[in-house]
Amino acid sequence: MWPKMPPPTSTRAHWQGNLPAFRAACGMGFVATPALPASHRVVELGTGALARLAHRGGMDSDGKSGDGAGLLVQVPHRLLGGRPSRLAVAMLFEWDSRARVLLAEELRNAGSPISAVRQVPLDRSALGEQAPAGVPYSRQGLLDNPQPPPDEWEELHDAARAAPVRRRTAEGVPMYIPSLSSRTVVFKGLMAGTHLADFYLDLRDPDCESALAVFHQRYSTNTMPDWRNAQPFRMLAHNGEINTLSGNRNWMRAREPFLPEELRDVIWPEGSDSASLDNALELLVRLGSDPAEALMTVVPDAWGGRGERD
Repeated sequence: MWPKMPPPTSTRAHWQGNLPAFRAACGMGFVATPALPASHRVVELGTGALARLAHRGGMDSDGKSGDGAGLLVQVPHRLLGGRPSRLAVAMLFEWDSRARVLLAEELRNAGSPISAVRQVPLDRSALGEQAPAGVPYSRQGLLDNPQPPPDEWEELHDAARAAPVRRRTAEGVPMYIPSLSSRTVVFKGLMAGTHLADFYLDLRDPDCESALAVFHQRYSTNTMPDWRNAQPFRMLAHNGEINTLSGNRNWMRAREPFLPEELRDVIWPEGSDSASLDNALELLVRLGSDPAEALMTVVPDAWGGRGERD
């Protein structure tokens, strides 16, 4: 039995005021139905749960602008025109039309060219007063008919996404790639969680189906609110500050000379602590670690009870 939640047309309401305290959450969560086929209901549950996290995110006085919110779902094949099941989606934030060209070139060079470009339907009236000043154009590059096995194709996407990031810096092209995968796609932006599904009209479309949804409402701490730093990131949604941030970043830079050239520049210098954690986690997975093993690697043991203090 599905839990009862308000329909997606109610996302503008402040649902959290109607929730008992014991059901309050802490900035992030997920919905998963591994034993069931993908459905739009999971997307509804994800956006509905995200809207209930409004009290856990930074909010501007206009009631719409927030520090950022987002949703990660599986690639919605039905929404994208019933394209082949072997389909990858490059979600692109572009502030300059050269970004699309740059991404297309790198994917073509990697042997996985973009077959179509889709303009993501948006409702900019859902944004508050602060967000529109830096709102990017959202595009989806669709890639299909792959030759390699699925895992190898996914690794190819990871490498192809890193290449335009380096060129972006060198050529001064403002762009950001929230996700590039044959498995998942990320919808996120500089708004409160109550307005994510108002802004991204795909999330209201019945053909947008998934068997999982990871959601996050951001409260910005060590970086200013930014479209790029909204979560989820490509592998995780993370809540909380990392107190050893500078040390962790410096240790990662020190290890980069031992990595293959295509894996260097691991840490995105403009990112938040959560973005840096996502960068490190993604690197470990690309090097062959199981995601659970990689997460245990980047989380240190608890200090209490180790017997090393007086």
